[in-house]
Amino acid sequence: MLIIARCNGWTWYLASDFQFYFTTPLLVFLYSRSKYGLMVTGTFLFLATFTVTSLLSSFYQLPVANPYDMRKMSTVMYFMEYYSKPYCRYGPFLVGILLGLFIYHQQTPLLRTKVQAAIGWLCALFSMFMVIALAYAFEDSLNIYAPAKAIYQALHRTVWAVAVGWIIFACGEGYGGFISSLLSWGIWAVVARISYACYLVHPMLILLYNGLQETLMHYSDINMFYLFLGHCSVTFIVGLAVTVMVERPLQELKPSLSCRCRPTVHL
Repeated sequence: MLIIARCNGWTWYLASDFQFYFTTPLLVFLYSRSKYGLMVTGTFLFLATFTVTSLLSSFYQLPVANPYDMRKMSTVMYFMEYYSKPYCRYGPFLVGILLGLFIYHQQTPLLRTKVQAAIGWLCALFSMFMVIALAYAFEDSLNIYAPAKAIYQALHRTVWAVAVGWIIFACGEGYGGFISSLLSWGIWAVVARISYACYLVHPMLILLYNGLQETLMHYSDINMFYLFLGHCSVTFIVGLAVTVMVERPLQELKPSLSCRCRPTVHL
């Protein structure tokens, strides 16, 4: 995995994702045995990831986004000590696991009135707005590092995950409105099937485009918007091709190979 990550730097998340999934059986086991034990364990894990992330952010004085200044090793420290570490990203995964367990075992609807749903939607949208707004409000400073930045680093991804989790929950409860209809479009199933291939190829396409430029590009919102649309379109096309020609054939080939390798027992 380390060799792959050096060649394809964005695959660092595969290692983190594996470690996240490695803890899932324990959480499922605790849920089946004792919901109180799951609550205690979940609270401990949340506090642990929040504490570690805030301490790292404070110790290295990390900004709220990838550093653009010329401090020595600032970008390296941001990526190596915070951005790619699983213990700094465990919060959103834990939110998803707990929400999935709750929805799977839920017997009766939790939301009973439109007022409850409206309050939940307002809180979710406000949380998303604050996550984005605070990222702009916390301007990077080389001399003063406010504790609020460390707190933001520790909480913002988990808060965003909670807001997204509310959207999923509200849609499942029948209070999603047009959002539920939008997320129910069949096109998202296609996008989901090619998402892994898109994840693998999209940085290559961006690097290829940047490497082929012979002149500097003038930055503007409209230029970035066009580049975003272009990169997304090409990524989906290439991701679809990789899925159809590589991923799906190998998935279909795997069962046949496993059948051939299975020993035959004659009675």
